[in-house]
Amino acid sequence: QEEQRIAQRRDSLGPNGLKKLKDELD
Repeated sequence: QEEQRIAQRRDSLGPNGLKKLKDELD
């Protein structure tokens, strides 16, 4: 359920969190 966990983190962090997550994944 990795995608779901990431989605929850993304939603809690907001737009800046989304960019940070993308940086982590790349």
